[in-house]
Amino acid sequence: MRVLVAGLMAVAPALLWGQDDGVVERPMAWQAAGGRSVELNLAGPAGGPIADVWFSQDGTGLLVRTDRGFVWSTPDSGETWRRVEAAADARRDGAGAEAGTPPRGEPSARIYRHAYNSRYLFALGEHLYRSSDEGRTWVNLTADPLGSIIGGGQRAIAFSPADRDSVVVANAYGLWRSADGGLSWTGLNRNLPNLPESRLLAGTAGAARPVLRGIGAVAAGPEGVWQPARDTVAASLPAEDQRRSSPWLMDLPAGWAASYRLWRAGSPATGDLTFCADGPCAEPERHYISAFSLQRGASSGQTPARFYAGTSDGHLWISADGGSTWQPPRQGFGAAGNPIRSLWVDPGNPFVALAAVGSRRTGRVFRTTNGGLFWDDLTANLPDGAAHAVEANPETGSIYVATEAGVFYTRADLRNPGPATPWTRLAGNLPAAPIDDLRLDTLTGTLSVAVAGYGLYHAAVPDIADALRVLNAADLSARAAAPGGLLTVVGASVRTARAGSWNAPVLAAGDTESQIQVPFEATGPTLSLALDTQRGLRRVGIPLDAVSPAIFVDTDGSPLVLDASGVLLHPSRSAHAGSRIVILATGLGQVRPDWPTGMAAPLEDPPPVTVTPVEVHLSGAPLRVVSSTLAGGYIGVYTVTAELPAILNAGSGELVIGAGGKTSNRVRISLEP
Repeated sequence: MRVLVAGLMAVAPALLWGQDDGVVERPMAWQAAGGRSVELNLAGPAGGPIADVWFSQDGTGLLVRTDRGFVWSTPDSGETWRRVEAAADARRDGAGAEAGTPPRGEPSARIYRHAYNSRYLFALGEHLYRSSDEGRTWVNLTADPLGSIIGGGQRAIAFSPADRDSVVVANAYGLWRSADGGLSWTGLNRNLPNLPESRLLAGTAGAARPVLRGIGAVAAGPEGVWQPARDTVAASLPAEDQRRSSPWLMDLPAGWAASYRLWRAGSPATGDLTFCADGPCAEPERHYISAFSLQRGASSGQTPARFYAGTSDGHLWISADGGSTWQPPRQGFGAAGNPIRSLWVDPGNPFVALAAVGSRRTGRVFRTTNGGLFWDDLTANLPDGAAHAVEANPETGSIYVATEAGVFYTRADLRNPGPATPWTRLAGNLPAAPIDDLRLDTLTGTLSVAVAGYGLYHAAVPDIADALRVLNAADLSARAAAPGGLLTVVGASVRTARAGSWNAPVLAAGDTESQIQVPFEATGPTLSLALDTQRGLRRVGIPLDAVSPAIFVDTDGSPLVLDASGVLLHPSRSAHAGSRIVILATGLGQVRPDWPTGMAAPLEDPPPVTVTPVEVHLSGAPLRVVSSTLAGGYIGVYTVTAELPAILNAGSGELVIGAGGKTSNRVRISLEP
């Protein structure tokens, strides 16, 4: 009996951060939501600000430095990117600005001479300009009736030593390339991990949506590109208050607004709560209320609301009377002038709260159990790096914190003061990058995190992961089961399993995870499983459909799709136009002729064919399905062979399979003409 190993079991432990900081790591199965770019009606999807861009010495590679200070390199015009520690190749394109007369209306524009075609000057201002007469006249290369086709705020320009018509510009909206000296443009942001800094909107974690700095709220759009949601409304505050307001939305009571002070019903409710109220304030726009949280008191509603407010310069304030008066903590809290990034209040007890502080080494996570008077420092073994957000589950005492060094979890007493408990890094297939924000849905046990540059990811948190769950083995999702398909049981070692009166073969069993096959004979709307585990007999019911297609993904989230020669596709190995691909899947239901549950499909004889017709789509276009059968030598695994069209654009495409009106998870594969 053979079992497909890659992608079937839960994620193996991975040291993502490249450091030995003594923190225990817990593997998690993270699912990406949305993509790395946003649609703003420009020449392509936009990204976050880029500080600099240059070509490698031979012109075959392109390097960028993002506003966060990360340097990325691409050898294939933005299809794939690799993080490098420093500039891997010195600039040789003569990118120093020179004196000259700037374009009209752009007095601050910087002028650059084309490094490999001295006839042309380029001016970088709000728009991009070109001159062929030493700056006496300028042509605007990026303006259109709606503004700029590549976004405003041009920051850097690079000229290819291999092709003098190839020009790349970095600006406040990402990276843009022209193959004809600036006459037309395309975006290079779709795959670059440079999504603008984000926070997550309030709401259930499964529906959490990022709010992108400089863009606003976004919602998932087609092909993994975010779309502006345009559902946020700016507060009507005086100009000085708008200047000194948080760039992020905060969970404020109805009728309240926050700047450097709190407003209620259109009138100031407090004085200046920041450092500027006590001393000189050279940069007032850096001093504002940066975090706010509240919870009503007793369930009767008779207790006044208790508010917590934190500022960008390290002040923490507590109001026990619904915002009428404010007091600082008495003991234990010390932000040392660092920003208060996040505040969490127990939904059932407003005297219990947590605070996350943007310090790199001193106290970063604090807890109060008496309404903010006294605080305990819970930082303990957290690695160096600012804490950006904190959430908790009061029922289990689980605390989750987003930091520059990743996502961390601990269990602590949320009712009484006590010593700090050690933190565990929630690793797995999450990108190795700072975490901008997180949000916990205690009802579903879903944790949503905003990964710097990469976007939104979801995972089942340890509160739920420690409980027994039955998931689809292909992508560890909670989709319905199907006859003949594979399931992964998380949270138990399964010895034997039955589905009604039928045996459900156990194909693999670890200490906390096991794999079983759904009997081909299973029928009805629900699959009732009886699992004999090391914790005793457990009974679980999950939905059952005739088909429930799912494409297998590996531990890093990449799909298990093979080319015509049987080699796994990956970013550096693409499928070619006119060739065939083989998709490994499960959940495609009954086959013809009937095949015994628990037996590997034949290697030599023709394998059984799926009864329900299967469809395959690539970026929305249907592909010709050559075959859909059980995978020879495997149990519960199907292979779907499809033919790619004769004409393909280079890049990546979104692949999805369907059967019986049900669709699989969506995966991406690399393509070449």
